[in-house]
Amino acid sequence: MDSLVFDRDAITNEAYKVRLVDKGIYLPRIPTRVFDKLYQNLNQPVDLKELLDYAYQADLSEDILYYKQRSLDTMLSVVIKPFAEAGGFIVFRKNGKSIMLIKEN
Repeated sequence: MDSLVFDRDAITNEAYKVRLVDKGIYLPRIPTRVFDKLYQNLNQPVDLKELLDYAYQADLSEDILYYKQRSLDTMLSVVIKPFAEAGGFIVFRKNGKSIMLIKEN
């Protein structure tokens, strides 16, 4: 079983790095925040805007939201999905409105 470890700020308890200790891989800060939010809501859909607001620690305007969604799409396919799959998770995007992290059996 892979060991999933979140490194968190001692004061705010915000995740700044998530690691798969057994595999020796980790995510940088923003992808860690995305993964953390998905992991907190394991097997439940997370609204896309809520996820982006959490990851970027801001209430994003509609103008900026479009560009952050494109950034998230790239982050998901290049960084988060491979990390999740290595840890035995599936990242599922539903109708472009929500994202869900599912633990494989």
